[in-house]
Amino acid sequence: MPALDPPTITAPKWAVASLVGISSRGWGAIISAQNDGIDAVWHNPLATPQQVCDELGTLAVAAFDEHGRLTDFIVAQNVLEGKDPLDRVKIPTFAFTRNQDGTVTVDPNTPYVAP
Repeated sequence: MPALDPPTITAPKWAVASLVGISSRGWGAIISAQNDGIDAVWHNPLATPQQVCDELGTLAVAAFDEHGRLTDFIVAQNVLEGKDPLDRVKIPTFAFTRNQDGTVTVDPNTPYVAP
């Protein structure tokens, strides 16, 4: 039986394969982080969204703003790729207000509407 010659993997081919894998894993991690953040606040089986916000205290606005920037990044990439802007992201369940003292107030009677 003839010996099989393994394909030659050149340094550039290896670098390309590595880059593709790293980028794919990184993008997946970004999307997972965004989705997990939404789930922690809005789909938490052990606490209401307001309880989570109360626990964040005066750090709530900063946390929401940082998470919002992550969401905006994913949405912008979706637009560049010609996909639905809200594809791959989760959104809050209810409307909320960012208070000047850094806290967040959830309105459980009003659904969230994406801007």
